Amino acid sequence: MKKITLLILLTAFSFTGFSQNLVLNSTFVDATDWSEVQTGAGGGIESPADSKTADGSSSYRVVSNAGFNSRIQYVNIPASSLTAGDYTFSYWVKGTAGDITRPIVRDNGINVNGANYAIVATGVWEQVTEVFNVTAAGNLSVRINNRIAVDGSFFLVDDVSFTYIVPTGNVLTVNTVGAGTVTKTPDQPSYLVTDVVTLEALPATHWNFASWSGDLTGSINPESLLMDVDKTVTATFTIDPLFTYDFLFDTDNQQEGWAVEPGITIGSHTGGVITLVPEVNNFARFSLVGFPVPSTEKFMQITMQNLSTADDVLRVIIGNQNIEIPITTSNATMVSYEFDLSALTTWTGDVSSIRLRFADLSNASVGRSSGTGNILVDQIVFNSIALSVNDIDYREDTSLTLYPNPVNDVLNINSPLAIEKVEVFNLLGQRAMIATTSRINTSNLAKGMYLVKVTQEGDVVSTKRFIKQ
Repeated sequence: MKKITLLILLTAFSFTGFSQNLVLNSTFVDATDWSEVQTGAGGGIESPADSKTADGSSSYRVVSNAGFNSRIQYVNIPASSLTAGDYTFSYWVKGTAGDITRPIVRDNGINVNGANYAIVATGVWEQVTEVFNVTAAGNLSVRINNRIAVDGSFFLVDDVSFTYIVPTGNVLTVNTVGAGTVTKTPDQPSYLVTDVVTLEALPATHWNFASWSGDLTGSINPESLLMDVDKTVTATFTIDPLFTYDFLFDTDNQQEGWAVEPGITIGSHTGGVITLVPEVNNFARFSLVGFPVPSTEKFMQITMQNLSTADDVLRVIIGNQNIEIPITTSNATMVSYEFDLSALTTWTGDVSSIRLRFADLSNASVGRSSGTGNILVDQIVFNSIALSVNDIDYREDTSLTLYPNPVNDVLNINSPLAIEKVEVFNLLGQRAMIATTSRINTSNLAKGMYLVKVTQEGDVVSTKRFIKQ
């Protein structure tokens, strides 16, 4: 038996982008909703079943009474289910070559005749199709006439369909320049000449909406557009001029343009740290694509914590060139690494494809990760000059105290305000670790002098020096 799915009927078909068959019992599971008018004897559901789709249902035998008005008709389709416009009325017939059928609709009490259809081949299912314009002013029924003037002559009918033809209307094409998206309200494949669409430009992180162009101009956002003809609109996005190419990942679940490629996944993104999960024996790449970085910002610093026991190299890939450096494994704290990308001839102009690849140097499959631990990424920063301790805004604050100093393991910070972030830098300006508490475990730091940068509530920043023994 054919499965019939009953959908909620939408009256505003022009907004749906699809059409629903208004004939519910269209495959003649039984005779429900169908009736015979002026037919000859022997009509009804065909037994044994004979179906166009051979799916277990049957078809309807329409028998002539030697007149020209023998027919079956479907129960009224209510006006509330109709939209004024064109509809396709189709059905399949199987009979004798030369026999005639005619599709008819009765629209608000008035018959509208389709063209006669002569069956082409005997015993073969053929489709009859006619387009009718419907007023939707009242109820409607569909009718299938047997026009054979021989008493007892018949044909079979199956798979009846009556569907609204969605107007083609005017098409709105939206393009973007830069990183961002545009929403359309309402969002439809086409529009009537009276439709008004609201366009809203949504810039990606570190980008601003600049302007509209094409059939919409200016910079008002959101903006309305009358769809009286086909129209094309372009939204232009530009990089935020205040952005310093510091990707801090401080908004959870916002990768700021960075994305993983097959072979690595994001395990979590909380507290400004992205956890990357490399797969065993696969390429583990974390990439920035479509976000142009000026080649003047040639020094790239990544602050990360490598929990892998075997992934010991980090490669930066720019086009078909790369730089690779060793990285330590099983880190207990965050570690910073810096690359001078100007060594690559592909680092020129605005670079829009930057890939980081974490790998196990001893892996027999060159360039692949061991998959033996996660990689925590805190920030990726691009600068025009190499970082050094002199680049850190040093603000000696007597209200901030460190003890013990020198320190062997735990360094305590006493501050007048609540601590939001603590960063520890070596004398090269490389960030060695980051924390959010007043107790810092320095046991994994090498001996030497360090600078601690403390950010307190209210964006109060203070710095102090300490010695690790």
